[in-house]
Amino acid sequence: MEIKKLGVFCGSSEQASDDFKMLATDCGKLIAKHGIGLVYGGGDSGLMGAVARAAHNSGAVVTGVYPKILNQREPLNKDMDHTYIVDTMYQRKQDLFEKSDAFFILPGGFGTLDEFFEIVTLKYLGDHKKPIIVINHKGYWNKMRDLINHIIEEKFAPAWVLDSFRYVDTLEEGFAKLGFQK
Repeated sequence: MEIKKLGVFCGSSEQASDDFKMLATDCGKLIAKHGIGLVYGGGDSGLMGAVARAAHNSGAVVTGVYPKILNQREPLNKDMDHTYIVDTMYQRKQDLFEKSDAFFILPGGFGTLDEFFEIVTLKYLGDHKKPIIVINHKGYWNKMRDLINHIIEEKFAPAWVLDSFRYVDTLEEGFAKLGFQK
């Protein structure tokens, strides 16, 4: 499968560490370097804003899907090539899913977890075959990994569900899993 647009799920909190914001900035730059587009949640805050600004400033086409419900909580990024305003978070997830060829999961909160578990569940159910890469920067997702392993150990999911996504420690490893060279 050729990757033309990478969906990136990550946090919007302005309280996130500068280290995580730098990770998001580097991700945006690498998206542009590899000649692909960014698809993301449309916000201008936190890691979401950092990845979008870096991708846009480095020449990548940036597509944002922004739900109206966030208008009072999180500002809309004004520097996108394609902006889709939707009514609900559910529509946002569906549009992000449909417009992306693969997904990176960067550090984030409940929204990022929601998006991750939904695309994994859809893949588990056979709805898609798109690559899902969890960027486990400095072990951020280790506790999620433990939870997923616990779910499998307790027989609430089969072990083969682990084949539906990959953990990597660096962005470079993530892009390599998608077939991009340095």
